[in-house]
Amino acid sequence: MSPTTATSSTVDKESPVPAVSKKRRHVAKKPDLVNWLEGYQAQQVEAEERHLELTRKMHEENMTIMSGLIDILKTVVNKNYLTHL
Repeated sequence: MSPTTATSSTVDKESPVPAVSKKRRHVAKKPDLVNWLEGYQAQQVEAEERHLELTRKMHEENMTIMSGLIDILKTVVNKNYLTHL
């Protein structure tokens, strides 16, 4: 055996890889993640539906108010028109 061969095989045996204990982060399992995402998606859909319903209601109220204002304006214009005849 040559000196380099003896040294390299001795180095391999003498320098084991030190065992390092690493703390593992908690990684959610795939089913847990999928369940969470499905729940989150359902919450977002519900929030969007509530938002749309509120928007529709506000629009309806605004249209009712505008319709009332238009009726008032028509009445005022008709009275002014009739008094000037």
